[in-house]
Amino acid sequence: MNRDNKKKGSAGVFVVFLMGLTLLYGCGGGGDADPMLSSVVVAPTLVPSVSPSIVPSVSPSPTSAPIAPPSDLGVKLPPANIPQTLVKETKFDWYIRPDGGLWGQCDGKSNQAYPGSGLNQACALGSLFELLPPGETPNMQGGDKVWVASGEYRLGRIVNQVDSHRFSDCDANWPWNCFMAVLPSGTQDKPTRLYGESWRQGCTAPPKLVGVERAKRVINLAAAEFVEVNCFEITDGQACGEFHLHGFADPNHSNHGIYQQQAQACTRVNDPVPQGDWAGTGVYGADAKHILLKNINIHGLANAGVVAPRVTDVRIEQSRIVGNAWVGWEGDGKPSAKSSGLVHFKHTEIAWNGCIEQLDGSYRGCWGQTAGGYGDGLGTGDTGGNWIFEGGSIHHNTSDGLDLLYNNDGNVTIYGLQAYANAGNQIKVAGEQLLIANSVINGQCNWFENRPELADLTHCRASGVSLSVSFANDNAQAVLVNNYITGLGDGLISLGSGQRRSQLTAENRLALVNNIIMGQPQASTLGDNTFYIYTESDPAQVMNYDIDYNLVGGDIKFSGGFPGCPYGGNDICNTPTNLELQTGQLSDPNTFIGVDQGLTSGMPILFTEVPNTDMAGKARQRGQGVDLGPREYQ
Repeated sequence: MNRDNKKKGSAGVFVVFLMGLTLLYGCGGGGDADPMLSSVVVAPTLVPSVSPSIVPSVSPSPTSAPIAPPSDLGVKLPPANIPQTLVKETKFDWYIRPDGGLWGQCDGKSNQAYPGSGLNQACALGSLFELLPPGETPNMQGGDKVWVASGEYRLGRIVNQVDSHRFSDCDANWPWNCFMAVLPSGTQDKPTRLYGESWRQGCTAPPKLVGVERAKRVINLAAAEFVEVNCFEITDGQACGEFHLHGFADPNHSNHGIYQQQAQACTRVNDPVPQGDWAGTGVYGADAKHILLKNINIHGLANAGVVAPRVTDVRIEQSRIVGNAWVGWEGDGKPSAKSSGLVHFKHTEIAWNGCIEQLDGSYRGCWGQTAGGYGDGLGTGDTGGNWIFEGGSIHHNTSDGLDLLYNNDGNVTIYGLQAYANAGNQIKVAGEQLLIANSVINGQCNWFENRPELADLTHCRASGVSLSVSFANDNAQAVLVNNYITGLGDGLISLGSGQRRSQLTAENRLALVNNIIMGQPQASTLGDNTFYIYTESDPAQVMNYDIDYNLVGGDIKFSGGFPGCPYGGNDICNTPTNLELQTGQLSDPNTFIGVDQGLTSGMPILFTEVPNTDMAGKARQRGQGVDLGPREYQ
C-alpha cells in the first residue's frame, strides 16, 4: 500500500534565506480494504484503560454530525447526476424503529411499535436486516423511501436472534458475511432514500448503526445507483483494529514491546466462536453511481471508513470519516480503481484514520506502514474523475492526509479546506487541471511525536512535504491562489511529472497568486529550513511559473534554479509579526502587511480566476486588491 514518490534526494544547490528577519484475505472475511496478509489468528491484547487524549492544539471532533449547514463557498461544479435531498416532509414507504417487529410480524408500513403478538400487524420493522436480509433478495424496491427512528441498531450475527436460523449468511462459521443486502438502485426521477429520523432537524439524533461480530461492512452500496443515505451514525462497538501492529508481532522484532503494550487487535479467529463487537468497513460502495451521503458520521471501524473504488457522481456532504483503524476513504481496488464523473466532498471531516478509536472517543495505538498499517485519510489507486473538496478538514491521519497522487485521468479542486497535522504529506494531487484556493495547509507532520496517541509511525514520511503537485500530462496546469501554506517537513511545495512521464515540459504551468507562504525549521533535520518550491522532474528547467502577489517569509530556503522571493514584481518578502504560524490567522488584521495587496477578485489566472469569496464564504472586494491568504479581513 505504499503509494509515494521516493524521498527527495540531495541534488541541487540550496541558498538559505532566513526571513524571520533573520490484499489477500485470511481464511474468512474482514474489512473490505483488508491488508495483504496470509491467514492470521489474532486474539485481542489486553490494554489498560485510558483517559481521553490531551491535545493542546486541536481536540477530537464531537461524535455527532454537523448540525448547521455551513456557508456555500461558491465552488463551480461540473455537470453531475446526484440525488438532491428532499426539501419537505414526505410519506415514507417503510418504517424502522428499535421496538418494531420481524418481517412477517409487521408490515413495515406504519410508524408504530410491534404490539408483541400477531402477524402482519400495522407496525414498523425492527431492523434494516428485515428489509435488506443478508445474502437474500431485498424486501424493498428501488425508489422506495425508508425512515429509521433514532436509537441503536446492532447489525451482524447475534446468537439466537440473527443467525443461520434466519439468514444462511449469518452462520457461526462465516459471521463476516452477515451484513445487509445492497440497497436497491433507484432512478434519476425516483432515487432510493434511506433517512434517519432527524434528517430535517439538522441530524441532531442520528440512528446509530453498530456493526458487530466481524461483519464485513455495515452499509452496502456495491454497484448501487441513484441512492441517498442521510443522517446516520455508522460505527462498531469495540476499540480494536484488524491485525493492529501485526508488523511487530514477531517476538524477535525490535519493536515487539510496542506490540505487547499497545496492540488492540480484533479477535479474528476462523472458528465458530464469538468474534466481538466489531466490523470491518462502514460504507462499501465499489462501482456505485449517483450517490449522496449526507450527515453521515462514520467512525471507529476496524478497517476502513469507506471503501469506494470505481465510483461515478458521488457527493459526501456534512459528514465525518474519523478514527478508522486502517484508512478513512479507500479508493483503491481490483481489477481497477478508476473513478469518473464528479466525486465531491462538501464540508466533510476526514481525521484520525490509522488510530484506534476508544469507546470514550479518544484515540490510541496510532500506527503507520512501519508497523504494518496504512493511515491515509483518503487514498486511491490509478483513478480519474473530477475530485472536488469544498470546505471541511483533513487532519491527524497517520500517513498522508489527502493522497490523489494517482489521479492520472482527472482534475482536482480544493477550496476552503484545512489540512494539518497529518504524519505524511498534507495534500498530494495529480491531474490535468489542479486548483487549490482559500485553503490552509499546515505540514505539522511531526504532530504525533511523543504523544500519548502514538504507537508507531514514520513522522514526516515521504519527506513530509506540505503540498505535492503532479502534472499528469503535457497540458497540465496548476493554480494555487489565496492559500496559507506552512510546514515542518522537507519543503512546502513539491512538483512532479505524474506517473506516466519522466519529466515536466514547457507546456506545464504553475501559478501562485495571493498566497501567504511561511517557512519553518525542518522537524527532521536540525539547522535546515523548509524549501519554497522544488522538483526533480524538471532537469532542463523548462517548467513555466506565473508567480506574483504572494507574501513569502519565515525560515525558508530557495532552491538554486527554482523560484525564490521576490519572483513577481508584487511579491512581498517579509514575515508578519502578528501571524499565528499554525493557522495563518492574524491577531491584529489592521496591521497586516497583506491587506489589499492581492490581485483583484475575478481576474483570470490560467483556467480559473481569483476567488470572489474567502474560505468562509465572505465576499472579497472587487475593483481593488484583495487580502492575501485565505481570509478577507476588510
